Amino acid sequence: KRFALWMIAIALAAASVWSYGQLAPQSQPLSSLMPPGALLYLEAKDFGKLLGEWNGSSEKQKWLASENYGVLSRSRLLLRLQQARDEFQQAAEVSPGMQLLQQLAGTESGFAFYHLGDLKFLYVTRGAKLDANDLWNARTKYEPRQAADIPFYVRRGNNRTVAFASKDDFLFVASDERLLAEALALVATRQTSSLAGEQWFQQAATASKQQGDLRLVYDVQKLTATPQFRTYWIQQNTSYLNQYSSGISDLFERADGFEENRTLFRPSANTTLPDEQSLAEIARLTPRQSSLYRGCASPSAE
Repeated sequence: KRFALWMIAIALAAASVWSYGQLAPQSQPLSSLMPPGALLYLEAKDFGKLLGEWNGSSEKQKWLASENYGVLSRSRLLLRLQQARDEFQQAAEVSPGMQLLQQLAGTESGFAFYHLGDLKFLYVTRGAKLDANDLWNARTKYEPRQAADIPFYVRRGNNRTVAFASKDDFLFVASDERLLAEALALVATRQTSSLAGEQWFQQAATASKQQGDLRLVYDVQKLTATPQFRTYWIQQNTSYLNQYSSGISDLFERADGFEENRTLFRPSANTTLPDEQSLAEIARLTPRQSSLYRGCASPSAE
């Protein structure tokens, strides 16, 4: 009987380990699959849904026909991005346009930017359909590689690199072979050295009570040190932002529009957010037609 009990216990333990291995990837936060060192991280609960709503909206048509878009389309910034797009197309053998973006858009998705000048990024999504994906179908034109016993594909051209892989329900796309290899190592071994483990990221992400449909987390110190930020940040208040270490913005989709909650954190700040009940009581007094209001839980004398 004792032997039988031991065998049952071993079998149950093995079954538990196997079950954890099957379920863990699905419950694993996408930020834990991102290598450390990112400047900013964008995550959507359902990227495909948001993208579909934008493409079918009247707001998109108004934006494309607006004078603001006309000015932007002629700007130096957009011209440089269009040049980079052409270089990526030459490297990928696939046009990086809206059609490809729709094919790559799964449900839960994360996008991390590591270098602005080089457009170095890593994109991870769940549930993307590989059989209807132009990038995946072009993998025979790519060089095969392996990282953590997981195959991936890479191709270079015009100083640009395109790399991608699929593991379990995840699809990875990167503009840097090393970033992709590190991400595959994270999904395979669940290492602790990831974006989710960085202090500035934890400070911002753990303080937010509720994640929005779209979440942006950013390293203020690294961003403000880049020449691109100093050139294109229209508020021109970099010296003011230098007192903060990180920031987070959660965008919630409501029936009548969007609501954004944004918080900036100082390096030694207490990440416990102030009581929001007092602010909520004051916010009730704002006119209904207001599109923007500002409230301070504990304002200074100034």
